[in-house]
Amino acid sequence: MELGQLVVQPLDPKQHTHTVIFLHGRGDTSSSAAEALLRRARDTRRRRPLVDVFPTVRWVMPQAPEAAAARRSGSETESEPDESDGSSSSSAADGRGSANGITPTSRWFDVWNVLDMSDMEELQAPGLRDSVASVRRLVDAEAGKVGGLRRVLLSGVGQGGAAAVHTLLHLGGVGLTEEEEAKDDDDDSDEDEEEDDDEDDDDDVAQIVSRQKKKQPARLCGLVCLSCWLPFPGGSLEETREVIGLATDYDDDEDPNNDDIFYDASSHDNNPAKREENAAAADRRQRRLRRRQRRGDEIVRSTPALVGHCADDPLVFPEYGRQLRDALRGFGAADVRWAEYPDGGHWLSTRRGVDDVVDFLASQGVPVAE
Repeated sequence: MELGQLVVQPLDPKQHTHTVIFLHGRGDTSSSAAEALLRRARDTRRRRPLVDVFPTVRWVMPQAPEAAAARRSGSETESEPDESDGSSSSSAADGRGSANGITPTSRWFDVWNVLDMSDMEELQAPGLRDSVASVRRLVDAEAGKVGGLRRVLLSGVGQGGAAAVHTLLHLGGVGLTEEEEAKDDDDDSDEDEEEDDDEDDDDDVAQIVSRQKKKQPARLCGLVCLSCWLPFPGGSLEETREVIGLATDYDDDEDPNNDDIFYDASSHDNNPAKREENAAAADRRQRRLRRRQRRGDEIVRSTPALVGHCADDPLVFPEYGRQLRDALRGFGAADVRWAEYPDGGHWLSTRRGVDDVVDFLASQGVPVAE
């Protein structure tokens, strides 16, 4: 599934240092989210909109597909409130409906009951799987344009934030460096490689600095979650990944029929050379999958996160935000910042929320305008 997207280029196109991907809420649009986030939300200290505060950032706003929700028992129409800020022109807002009476609206996945996210939770998995696969392709593309995952920040509000969190959990094969790609293709690459630890003591400073730079953990620039929650909470990192049924290997999205995926030596003929070749290919694939899973774990542990929630949020209650905060820490994330605001509803707190986002991006090295 390819997502439509609205892109706001850096104010100076020659100075593109970072990319922020922002996933709008359920029932909203990329254009209205961009207007609300980049123009109306202002840094109270500088009295400037975010697009001016961060002039070297490319802002990417993907558009969720429109779909009708699963029919509620005894209900002819879908009545969940939207997560837009009121300026959306989505089909739910303009009155368009489907032939069966259920109004299609933009959504990253289906939710049966917004007051109890665990109600009919299994309905969330199919749409969440498709959305995460699409968003991680977008993350991979943007990482290639800006110079790596460490320059890409993933963010979202409401249901968009929930999809962003699950995307973070599935980035093991995304944004690989040339060195990591080469390691994937190296038959002799051992999954416990620590060859750099035994370098000669007489290496010059430049070589030492170069190796230390290569050892930097894989990570995103950051994760910003506003008024959102973690779908399918309560499990370990691996269990939470598995629940949506998305392949560990990013390449599987492109080639789900790869013969190496489910290789069974007994299903092939008795040609010893062919069987040995296929077994070796399967072994290489399994080692690559383990490397990418470890890399995915590293990305989750190393990516700093800001989780913000308003106490008066009428759609996603603050306890869901706290649950997300605790889950990220339980997954091993070393830097999870929690911000709870007294007011602001289902959006950024206009008093402190924008300032906290600005401070968070600046703390991750995103250049701030003078």
